[in-house]
Amino acid sequence: MMAILLFFLYLYGPLLCVAQQVILSPSPTASVVEGQNLTLLCYYDGAENSTNIAWNENGIFMGSVRLTPLYPCVGYSALANTSMFSVECRSNNVFAVTIVSVHRSRNNASWQCQMLVDGIYIPSNNISVKVQVGITGVTMTSPSKVNIISHTQATLQCQTSGGLPSASVAWYLGTETDFIDVSSDSLSRSSTVDGLLIVTSTLALSPSRNNINLKAFCSARNVGPTFNSSTTVIDVLYGPDKPQCLYRGSSVTGRIMITQGSTLSVSCTSNSNPPPSGFQWTLPIIGTQTVSQLDVTNIKASHSGLYLISVWNSMRPTVGVSVKETNSTTFTMDVQYSPTPPAFYITSTAVNGTVKIIEGNSLTIQCVSQSNPAASYTWTHGGIILSNGQNLLLSNPRSPSDAGVYECRAENILTPTGGPTQSPQSSTSRLTLDILFPPRSTSFKYGSLSGQTIRGNNISIVRGTNQTVACVADSNPESSYQWELQGTSQLLLVNNIKTNTTRTCNVTTTMVETFGQTKTTTNLTTLRIDVLFKKYAYIYLYLYAV
Repeated sequence: MMAILLFFLYLYGPLLCVAQQVILSPSPTASVVEGQNLTLLCYYDGAENSTNIAWNENGIFMGSVRLTPLYPCVGYSALANTSMFSVECRSNNVFAVTIVSVHRSRNNASWQCQMLVDGIYIPSNNISVKVQVGITGVTMTSPSKVNIISHTQATLQCQTSGGLPSASVAWYLGTETDFIDVSSDSLSRSSTVDGLLIVTSTLALSPSRNNINLKAFCSARNVGPTFNSSTTVIDVLYGPDKPQCLYRGSSVTGRIMITQGSTLSVSCTSNSNPPPSGFQWTLPIIGTQTVSQLDVTNIKASHSGLYLISVWNSMRPTVGVSVKETNSTTFTMDVQYSPTPPAFYITSTAVNGTVKIIEGNSLTIQCVSQSNPAASYTWTHGGIILSNGQNLLLSNPRSPSDAGVYECRAENILTPTGGPTQSPQSSTSRLTLDILFPPRSTSFKYGSLSGQTIRGNNISIVRGTNQTVACVADSNPESSYQWELQGTSQLLLVNNIKTNTTRTCNVTTTMVETFGQTKTTTNLTTLRIDVLFKKYAYIYLYLYAV
């Protein structure tokens, strides 16, 4: 007998130690699409037969099913509301209840069944009903076209219809045929309306000016098909590029060289979105002009300088305030012209006509001509080239070889932008050099300044006769003369001289340089006078004649 008891415990002992339970499935969640039926299965895992099954929703009794004790699947009752619920016996202690045409109002409802076994109701686990409602579409709430300023933050927004659970939203950017998923830059939030979840998704973007013909749309899906929104066109606004200018068909790059008297015509463009609102030139002398093409006739040297062109546009984004953006570029106008007649300068002081210099002194003369490009200079004297520079150094000049007319020629070559190089242009000015020197080679002459030269500065006269003697010296400028005992005269009247004697001629020259020193030089020369008595006079005259 003991052996039989031990064998029974070996076989059924584990079952006796485990409590019997009622299980409700599917667990823990039962999902159903709205409008479809949902079947919940309640079963008891014990050997006894249940005689009643009670159903609860959110803790509220929904009805019970009475069972025939011995044959539960042969006869059982229905729940009270047969239009909403149906019951079914699957096998002993396995019963199903079907919720007919589930409505969204049952979303998140908590269900439980209880089985009456041996006079005790054994409750099941709780399950949660998840009612799924498919969305019917997704709408782009942003306009069909939006204006966004390049590299600024902007947003697009779309919204789904109500659904359960909340829909997932994806964003796409691209052109007609090439779109990429940019959902990582979006943020979605849900709101409940009439028991359904509406998803609003916002895409943050910062397009660049290179995003031409950019388009965006969103797609959404929960339990049904995927829906796409309408497409929004993104017009990326950007400010003007640096103006690009053309002169004579070529791009302007920093400098325009143009000849005096010609016409300047420069046209400029700039790329922007929207197109430029206006252009403005800022010019030397002229001031400002509000045009894209600049035309200036009869160009003068005063037109040289910096030329500035500014361009601007006004960008009006769909959201936000208008923004004005400006850009500009500059170039230098270099007006070329032939040399003006050269001017002469000595120690920074202008001179013209004649320049005086004392023989032996040094002098530097500067030749200056206004021209563009700068002129080259050539100095000549008597047809001989002296220097190929702007300055002429006269070192120890001598008269008469270094005196006379000096010429300075200024020459340049005009090379206008976009035109042929012109032949050399030149201009010449003349300056006379007057070399001053003190008295030299003082001599005496008979009778007048043009008379015969008295040899040896010695003259003989017959006592009682008269003789005129001229004192002559070579100098520049002319000298002043003074005879001893006679006064300031170049002529000496020799009369009433009875004995041998001498007379001194004082020659004085004052030399005044144009720029420099003033110098006075005196030269004394003595004339010896021999007095002859009459008886010897004829012999002297005869010998003199011989």
